[in-house]
Amino acid sequence: MYKTKEALGLTFNEHRTNALAKYSGARKNIRLLKYYFYYFYYYYYYYYYYYYYYYYCYYYYYYYYYYYYYYYYYYYYYFYYFYCYYYYYYYFYYYYYYYYYYYYYYYYYYL
Repeated sequence: MYKTKEALGLTFNEHRTNALAKYSGARKNIRLLKYYFYYFYYYYYYYYYYYYYYYYCYYYYYYYYYYYYYYYYYYYYYFYYFYCYYYYYYYFYYYYYYYYYYYYYYYYYYL
């Protein structure tokens, strides 16, 4: 009994063609996957570099801010020292005035 092509299925050449097509498609997919993986790796590396740059910039900014804070602290300390000195001077002046007043009062009392 003669069996048709549909009954036998695909011929060897057709199987070979489909297998090559599938293999080339798989290679194409692997190539794309490698490309995407490489792209992802590059993107990740770029992101890491950007993050590192951002971290460095943030660190530099933090250092600058710390320096500014230190400068502000120094200014504040200087201002505090100046205020303390002014207060001390004022206190000394007040004490001197008080002493002078006391001396005057004492002198007036003993006249």
